[in-house]
Amino acid sequence: MFCSDQAPVLWNLDKFTNLTKEKSMIRNICSNALLTIGLLVSASVAAPVWTTAQTASPFRADWQPLGHVNPKKPVRVQFVNESSQVVEYTLVGHTKGRKIAAGKTDEVSNVPLPVYLAINPVRDRVYVRYDIAVDAKENRVKIRIQPATTQGDRAFEIDKKGAIFAY
Repeated sequence: MFCSDQAPVLWNLDKFTNLTKEKSMIRNICSNALLTIGLLVSASVAAPVWTTAQTASPFRADWQPLGHVNPKKPVRVQFVNESSQVVEYTLVGHTKGRKIAAGKTDEVSNVPLPVYLAINPVRDRVYVRYDIAVDAKENRVKIRIQPATTQGDRAFEIDKKGAIFAY
């Protein structure tokens, strides 16, 4: 009789122990859920605001064109070397490197769009900068190559819509 009386008590203790374990698990789940919700709320308050921007170039969305040409008309690019150095330019994929002596000018007509233009001094450690002007009437991009003290942009793109970018 002693054993039979004790069995229900032990069973009740086991049940109580199981309930305590379940309550402990529920408390852990609830505290983890509250922690997760708290982190999400705090992150949403402190997170930066995402905005959509119109892309001007495939490389960086914040670049603005230096000018525009009419892509429906023949495009001309004129290189004016105002530096004291020989420079070389290439219409990537369309021409081989062409050199322009100091003080000289060169022009390319019927430039296909889109096009990338690479311009570099022939000598190392010589720096030049570029001044871009567009003659809308002539549909010509004039690139004046001038001496500089630091390295600047070295390439240009005229995209299929006629926008001009420097890189």
